[in-house]
Amino acid sequence: MVPSGKIPCYVHPNVLRNDTPEEYVRQRVARSLVEEYGYNREDLHCEFSIKTGGGKRRRLDIAIFHAGTKHQPENILIIVEPKLRYQSSHCNSE
Repeated sequence: MVPSGKIPCYVHPNVLRNDTPEEYVRQRVARSLVEEYGYNREDLHCEFSIKTGGGKRRRLDIAIFHAGTKHQPENILIIVEPKLRYQSSHCNSE
């Protein structure tokens, strides 16, 4: 059972994520990468942490690794940073 305020992660089945609009977008994109674009789920990693040039750590929304390689920064093939689009709720009338 999934507790209130959490959703299961598509990439990491044993991980629960916070139930937010942004997380729904990330999960939909992850599912699309596997089901529509043919990436293996095992080659994806959500919230993968890397060290930037200045020594700071940064979490990538989704890292796609070269097929079958270890999840290490040097094996990243693609970085995916999905964004939630907000639409204006008002209409311009003349």
